[in-house]
Amino acid sequence: MPEEHKSNKKDETSTTNLVDKEKTSQALKKQSPIFVSIIIPVFNVENYIARCLESCINQTLKDIEIVVVDDCSSDNSMDIATSYSTKDARIKLVRNVKNLGTFHARLEGIKQASGRYMTFVDADDYIDLKTCEVLKAKILDSISKDGVVVDVAFFGMEYDPKTWKKVSPKIPAHTRYKDDVLKAVFLDYSTPPWQICAKFFRSSFLKDALVYMEDVPRLKMAEDVLATFMLLSLAKKSIGIKERFYIYCESSSSITRKKDAVSTLTRIEDLKAVIKEFNKLDSILPLSANKYFLESSARSQNILKAVIELEYRYDIRKSKSFSPYLKACFKSLKYYVKWQTFMRMALYIISLGKVAL
Repeated sequence: MPEEHKSNKKDETSTTNLVDKEKTSQALKKQSPIFVSIIIPVFNVENYIARCLESCINQTLKDIEIVVVDDCSSDNSMDIATSYSTKDARIKLVRNVKNLGTFHARLEGIKQASGRYMTFVDADDYIDLKTCEVLKAKILDSISKDGVVVDVAFFGMEYDPKTWKKVSPKIPAHTRYKDDVLKAVFLDYSTPPWQICAKFFRSSFLKDALVYMEDVPRLKMAEDVLATFMLLSLAKKSIGIKERFYIYCESSSSITRKKDAVSTLTRIEDLKAVIKEFNKLDSILPLSANKYFLESSARSQNILKAVIELEYRYDIRKSKSFSPYLKACFKSLKYYVKWQTFMRMALYIISLGKVAL
């Protein structure tokens, strides 16, 4: 290629990049002065909500909004939230007419939020006080470098109390573009960071995706997998930080902790429903157009199938000739090999069945 032509082509590319950055800059100036909306779904969490709200109102970044969505609480949760709102005008109270469940309560929060970005915090969890400030700086710095808006910004999650049974998911901190955003979460890590929390989402991007998320059925668990999968299938750019700013607090009342037959059956049915919903996503072209869609979907379903098998480990009716605990663990490994499963089996055998985690 002639040197003159190369030079012209380089100049054209440079000019295009400058134009794109200028458009991005102008678009950012027109956006809401509120940088991030923190959406908190609330249902009977009177023992935890004050801690959650304190972690939000005391953020070092002040241009925030806190959207508290009352999902028809019957305890004192909303009295506490209302008391906080009288002292801090940044708190917006949204009240659902009927109980929608955590996932759909979040969607109501999305509709009412006005920040440029949104993040989700469950009312029994909390976030580090520097979360919003650090994420804002990271997002703006990334946009200034390449002129491309950030759809998703990841940060870390820590479990409280810490336990080997739940390992904090790795964080896709490197910048990814287009199809690689989905791949980063659903294919690159042994434990996919697919929770809807511990992420910032660009608001207009999130609201555009509502049309897909509103069809998700009401479930008690695993809706996050579907929502995150859909969002990352559509995302054009993601970034991340390595700090673990989201603190996930284990609750003894959570359905995921209960071992009774009814709770186990509910979990199994919900997991099966999520797998069924995954199979419906093939028909949604904007999602299935992602080149990693099929591989990511198949892997996600296999992980969910492994979890279903593990749910049977406490069912004494499953087998009289072989420990149902060990049988369930073995069957789960058919779908998803996880070191925690081997640890469970080892502890069970060494303790002669006394330790069943």
